[in-house]
Amino acid sequence: MLRSLADKATNAGVETTFHQSLGSPDRSICELAYELNVDLIILGRRGRCGLNELILGSVSNYVLHHAHCSVLTIQHQHQSTLDSAQNKQAVAV
Repeated sequence: MLRSLADKATNAGVETTFHQSLGSPDRSICELAYELNVDLIILGRRGRCGLNELILGSVSNYVLHHAHCSVLTIQHQHQSTLDSAQNKQAVAV
C-alpha cells in the first residue's frame, strides 16, 4: 500500500523516497532520519496520554525526544470532532 502511494506521489511530480525496515518504529524513524540527514519529520499521533501512553508507549513521543531534527506531529481527529467541525467555518491566518 505504501509503495503504491509513493508511486502516486512520484507520478504527481513529488519527489519521494520509499523505505521499509523491521524493528522498533520509534528508533527506526530516528535512525533513518539521521542517515538521510532530514530537516523535518512529520508524523501522526493518536492522542494517547497518561496511563495508556505509559503502558502502550508512544512512537511520536519517542521521536519528539530523540530525533536530531525538528518534528511536527499531527493529532488524529476522532469522527465526533470531524462531525462538529463540519458545522463551523475555518479561517486561515
